[in-house]
Amino acid sequence: DFFSITAGCPALIVGNYFFKFPNRFVYGGVTGLSVILADVLPVSTGTANLVLNVLFLVLGLLIVGRKFGIKTIYATVLMTVSFSVLEKIFPMNGPLTDQRTLEFAISLLLTAFGSAMLFHSEASSGGTDVPAMIIKRFTGQEIGWALVFSDAAIVIGVFFVFDIETALYSSCGLLIKSLLIDTSVARLNRSRMVSIIC
Repeated sequence: DFFSITAGCPALIVGNYFFKFPNRFVYGGVTGLSVILADVLPVSTGTANLVLNVLFLVLGLLIVGRKFGIKTIYATVLMTVSFSVLEKIFPMNGPLTDQRTLEFAISLLLTAFGSAMLFHSEASSGGTDVPAMIIKRFTGQEIGWALVFSDAAIVIGVFFVFDIETALYSSCGLLIKSLLIDTSVARLNRSRMVSIIC
């Protein structure tokens, strides 16, 4: 599980820091909420991410359980420290390219893959993934659709904070990411059985 979490976190870190944050794409989650808060409050994205993650981690430990909590703490610490280090050594003053749609696609693929690896390991990157795991546990919903329910309010907030183009990218991003996560988790959970009848 910890190998899968360690493999999934770099995809989340790169997808968020280099492609999602600079373009202000908000697919929900604490990273998305951090982007909104960094735009309206005098805090950095990394600081907002840290404070919100601590709050949701406590919630996850209390409701989902200790095993989930330990794995989520590991992933959250790994990601939060990485964001803070990247802000110091590779500050992003704007998007890497002028191809916004390309960066949108790359951020979606990387963050969906990273999230799927964590969910497959019964962990999360913290934040609103915790309410999504709670929804999944008590309703039996697929994790992707549980994410839609837990992140919809954040994406709606984008329409009031950023321009309409960013809001539309973010709305599409939430739906596409949720479908990609469900598909990826299903493939990771798939097993094959061979029956030999003689």
